Amino acid sequence: MSRTKRGILRTFRALPAQVRLILFAMAGFNAGFSLVIPFLAVHMTENLHLGAALVGLILGARMAAQQGLFALGGALSDRFGVRPMVLTGIALRIVGLLTVGIATHPGLLLIGILLVGVAAAAFAPAVESANASYGARLENEGVLRRTELFAIEQVFSRIGTALGPVIGTALVFVPFIWTSLAASLIFAALLIAFAVLLPRALRVNATPVSVRKGMILPLKNRAFLAIAIPGSLYLGAQNLFYVFLPAHIAPEMIGAFYIGSALVVIAGQAPLRMLTRNLPTKTSLVGGLLLTAIAFAVPGSAFLLPVQDGSAPLIGALIVWTVLLQLGQMLIMPALRDRVARTAGEGNLGSYFGMLSTLGGFLALGLTWASGAIVDVAGNDAPGAWLAISLVFVLAGFTIRATLHDEASAQKRRR
Repeated sequence: MSRTKRGILRTFRALPAQVRLILFAMAGFNAGFSLVIPFLAVHMTENLHLGAALVGLILGARMAAQQGLFALGGALSDRFGVRPMVLTGIALRIVGLLTVGIATHPGLLLIGILLVGVAAAAFAPAVESANASYGARLENEGVLRRTELFAIEQVFSRIGTALGPVIGTALVFVPFIWTSLAASLIFAALLIAFAVLLPRALRVNATPVSVRKGMILPLKNRAFLAIAIPGSLYLGAQNLFYVFLPAHIAPEMIGAFYIGSALVVIAGQAPLRMLTRNLPTKTSLVGGLLLTAIAFAVPGSAFLLPVQDGSAPLIGALIVWTVLLQLGQMLIMPALRDRVARTAGEGNLGSYFGMLSTLGGFLALGLTWASGAIVDVAGNDAPGAWLAISLVFVLAGFTIRATLHDEASAQKRRR
């Protein structure tokens, strides 16, 4: 066993049971979700015979409900505590998945898919805030840095992302209700585990705040917005990965790219953590955003040449894009979430992480729409959309660099 792997195992064993539960839950959340959602469009078109517009509306409704309500879910977590929101969210996810599985009418299917989205808005900010709070405690105790805990969290999340489609593929030849039931069982196991192991008194805030105040606080915090808006663009980059990729490769290759992207994070997060553990926050954030910019520039540059979809040069460019995209996220996410928690003063973390996800969701929607508009005008094989997105991430990187530089200068003047 390599030194890196031994270090990971030692670190994991040193974590409290509640933190290990959260990490396993991250894998379970993503496995249960990716077990169903990638196959849902096929179920709706082939089994329920729904039109493309209705399929797009139903899937878009889930995304809108989930991203739009993250801020509310985080504020509710700060008001009522982590445990009630986690248990409520998981229970809603189970009901939503079972509803999706049995639905034969678009109306019932829409209700189920909305519940799936609302569930994530309920439990995700609560779990993230709890992990951030535990991470601060572990960092103070000298166990590990909080950014390292966030990096380990990414590995577990991607394990779930890789396992879900594998299980879903194995169930593709049975009725869809069995796929839905399998995902529900994963969430049922998580519900029992959280009910037993998550402390009843777990609360990130010493003093609960009102839901309204929890939602307003992040929007009044200029330091948070200055970091969150450019930083959360990485969510848009990941969204575009699922939009751009199918347009340029054969359908049978899509699964390999999805699993490969997860394996990059699973295999690469620990070595990258060892190499970058002493990097300042500014370097991690700016470096991650510029890596993302380079990632989009690679296929964009390839399209300047006479390449065709499915050709070896383009496939090579898309592989480089996939790897750099994941490396960029691996640098950005731990540093961004740690910075957000510090900007929040280590309080109201549910509200801040929820607002971060909501902002990222809206930015992802805007980025996807803008890139689609460019493709409509210039064509699917034109470099315009790729290079425009690359420029957006260059600007985001320099925006964060300037923001953190100004903050450091202001702190020096106060001294």
